[in-house]
Amino acid sequence: MPRPLRFIPSHSLVEITTRTIQGRLLLWPSPELTDIILGIIGKAQALYGMTIHAFVFLSNHAHFLLSPSSAGQLAVHAVRKRQRRQRGGSPPRVA
Repeated sequence: MPRPLRFIPSHSLVEITTRTIQGRLLLWPSPELTDIILGIIGKAQALYGMTIHAFVFLSNHAHFLLSPSSAGQLAVHAVRKRQRRQRGGSPPRVA
């Protein structure tokens, strides 16, 4: 059964949590990793156009506080994440 649609008002604050493949501890602190993460976040912000208020990366997951200008921006993110998972990324999280 598909997930019910969510109502997200324009420019509202949302939290996104993502984790590493199989929850592995892959994000060890280092200057190189920091540069890579900041570059990826900058590219994603330019691509999707969302306002990024805050983010934090831990060893096996990350949290983002975002303000999308429309619910469609989050939908594009969710579809691309689902496509990566189907190609062999992290398995779906069961609540």
